[in-house]
Amino acid sequence: MPGETQVWEHNLKHLRRFQPQLAVRLQRRRALMEEEGRTPSVKETAQGLWIRGFGGDGDVPFFQKAESLFPEELGRKNVVVAHGVGFPPYLFRLLRKLDRNALAVVVVEPSEELLVHTLSTTSVYAALPSACRISFFTGEDRTLSTEALDVNIRPLGVFMVNEACTAVHAGEGEAFRKKFDAAIKEFWETVRLYVEFLGNTAEDTLLGIRNMCLMSPWVINSPRLVDFIGPYEGRPFVSVASGPSLEKNVHLLREYADSCVIVAADSAVKKLLKIGIRPHIVTSMERPQEMYARNFSPLVENHRDECRDILLVAQSVCPQQVIGCWPGPVAVVGKAELALDQWIVNSLFGGDLIPSGASVSHMAVSLAEICKASAVALIGQDLAYGDDGASHAADTVSEADLAVERARSEEAGLMVPGIHGGMVRTQISWFKFLKMFESMIPGMRVPLYDCTEGGALIQGSIVVPFREFLQRFAASAAPFSPDALPAALARRLIAGKDKRQQAKHLQMMIDSVLSDVAHSEAMLSEIESWRDRAVAAALAPEARRARAAEVSVLLDRLHDRNRSLAFIGQSYTHLSGVVFGETRRLDSVASVKKWHNAVEDILQGHRSILAFLRKWFRYAYPSMEWLLRGLDAGNDDPLYTTRGLGDTEALELTEKVLHRFAEENLDDRETAVAVVALNNLLARSDPVLHGWPPRVLRQLALFCREQGMAKYACVLADAARERLEIEEVEMPVEEIVAFLKDYATVLSSHDLTFTPPFDRAYEVARNILRYEEATPENEAFLKEIRGKWATFLSNVFESQIFDEKTRELEKLLLKAEIDLLEGRLSETFRAVWRLVVRSHEREDGRGKASLEWLCLHLERCYGAEDREIAETVAEILDLLSQRTELLSFFSMEVSPWLMGELTKRGVKFSV
Repeated sequence: MPGETQVWEHNLKHLRRFQPQLAVRLQRRRALMEEEGRTPSVKETAQGLWIRGFGGDGDVPFFQKAESLFPEELGRKNVVVAHGVGFPPYLFRLLRKLDRNALAVVVVEPSEELLVHTLSTTSVYAALPSACRISFFTGEDRTLSTEALDVNIRPLGVFMVNEACTAVHAGEGEAFRKKFDAAIKEFWETVRLYVEFLGNTAEDTLLGIRNMCLMSPWVINSPRLVDFIGPYEGRPFVSVASGPSLEKNVHLLREYADSCVIVAADSAVKKLLKIGIRPHIVTSMERPQEMYARNFSPLVENHRDECRDILLVAQSVCPQQVIGCWPGPVAVVGKAELALDQWIVNSLFGGDLIPSGASVSHMAVSLAEICKASAVALIGQDLAYGDDGASHAADTVSEADLAVERARSEEAGLMVPGIHGGMVRTQISWFKFLKMFESMIPGMRVPLYDCTEGGALIQGSIVVPFREFLQRFAASAAPFSPDALPAALARRLIAGKDKRQQAKHLQMMIDSVLSDVAHSEAMLSEIESWRDRAVAAALAPEARRARAAEVSVLLDRLHDRNRSLAFIGQSYTHLSGVVFGETRRLDSVASVKKWHNAVEDILQGHRSILAFLRKWFRYAYPSMEWLLRGLDAGNDDPLYTTRGLGDTEALELTEKVLHRFAEENLDDRETAVAVVALNNLLARSDPVLHGWPPRVLRQLALFCREQGMAKYACVLADAARERLEIEEVEMPVEEIVAFLKDYATVLSSHDLTFTPPFDRAYEVARNILRYEEATPENEAFLKEIRGKWATFLSNVFESQIFDEKTRELEKLLLKAEIDLLEGRLSETFRAVWRLVVRSHEREDGRGKASLEWLCLHLERCYGAEDREIAETVAEILDLLSQRTELLSFFSMEVSPWLMGELTKRGVKFSV
């Protein structure tokens, strides 16, 4: 029986603090083991240990290798999920392999005996990194499961959990497979409950932080917009959007293109260039990765020379390629309205802020304000559908996007006053843009003229025809000299900027931020201490309230000191604040527990945010090292510069860096700089468009997944597969299997705001069995992918994302898919049958595909050895024989087998 009382008591002290219910349970288990004299039997061999005496199941032994092999990524991940504690010192060694900045370890261990033995002989909590929390997940009931994940998962959000490194004890997994399967399933189902914990706002904010840090070299290389005041003060500005009325008057710009500053929305540039008008500035602010392929890639590829003389003003949250691949100069800015941008882009990075509203046209108007324009005109700013349902002018967005918007226009019920009188139809996003303009106008120093000549009326704007605006403000303005164009001015400003000093200043600021993070973590520990004092047993309510008040005071001090933490964590802080109000008297057990949990929510949420800040600001530090190396080389080394690259050059540099990762023994500093270099090469190239070799695309996909950019990793992995098919590359079987595993892993990985294509990931994983036999390793991999997909579907199943009309059918379909994924074939048949019946009752033709699937698989499973499946097939056939109208309603072709089975049941068919 495990002794080591001192070790047990030390571990139990921590366990009571974090998982009190499990602590009670394990105490009982330990007492029972002592009473029964249970001790492990260990047999040593040359290869490792055979351990017996744990886990039940007839006292099945399990094997543990002499040298434990842990995943390579274990030392690089913030979150680790360990399947099995093994036999001491297995778990201790695993914990010692963790990155010092690891946030959470979840140990899934269905054997209480093994867990007791480990906690009795291993100083588990002492082995953890300083900021890391460990939880033990037994999977027996939802209460214990929730308690476990409350320790360290809920504040992180499911996007980080799904990127966790998984460390599997192979011996335990094989010996106690059924128990592990059940425990792991329970783990993912419990994780599902926390999918929305941080909410979209928090995830978007974290995505913004990541993008800002990734783009930090471009912020340093940006011109200061205040220096644009002199050349353009008193000049008229024209903001060109892509609404359908743009066709009416955009041609008027040709005559005055050199007399006014043309600021185009990113979606409008292609049309302007096509008709021979080159805008001076293009604005961009959207963060989705596909924005590059949609709006920028065609420009860069087809109009590279024209784009060299266009200044891009982009928000720091834009995708890397939007900024990195632009051929002309770039000014990366932040939103003046957002506290996060004020702190990171301006205070830390030394970049510019502009009032940006919610659209690129709002940015254009703000640029006119900054440059002290004489006036600013809007064209193409319809903010409404055209009479024919059009949403955009020709040559601005894809035909597919136009078709989608045209369909939306038929359903849009929001009517607003039109610029020419009457009412026009709009949608909610455009309505918000409209109201943003109306809120901006009273505070503007520059008059805003709406020359759109169609669409919605912007209250407070001056409505005039575009020709009149041009004649009034542009006709008398002298044309620009070539060196006074915005792009030329931007290049001179960038060349003359002291980037070295700014980069070194940022590194100093990062040191300060990291120090603040550490101080904030210390304050959280102090708050935690006061929290524990406030919930101490046998404390009078008055004393309890006094200690709780100290917690509130300390939280206020923390938020005053670290405003970014308060901003990012505002969603859960607000919710916890409501709980504080509800439980302020702390005069009952229930109120004390509720208050305690609310404080814990804040503490855990804040700790995860601080760890996230530490991670990405530590990335920004070597980004400045990368930039300084380029300055030292006089910007002549293409690896260390933000300038654009040719495709061949980009590929050669990328392979060079990948080779360094694979072949050179880099120290931490060089590794960090190499990571920055590779990220910045990806920002300045388009591997997919230019058809890079599949080997390189695969390596880049894995790299991006490791960095947390799973969405782009999927794009790269898809491209690798396509190149392999196009080039008809012959590969050894083992290499094919390795590729398929990498491919499925990438496809099933979460990003901050990205839902993985689990169906494709599962199909790829299944293809492994076409090339290699169903080994335990392959089956475990397939089960892992299937489990993630089932968890996702379960979450959708329990959500309210469908309207009342479609919810029932959609949920029946999801129920069938979940049953099928989890191997419940009989339940799948019944779920599909219910779906077919309800589709018929609703006269919904979508049931046809389900009925075809059902009939096909009834035939395949007819006479199955599994009694339950065979009985279910007979049950469904009986039901179908009583509802033959389903066959005619869905125009089913009845197979000879099905006709025979229904004939046996009394159904008569006419020829």
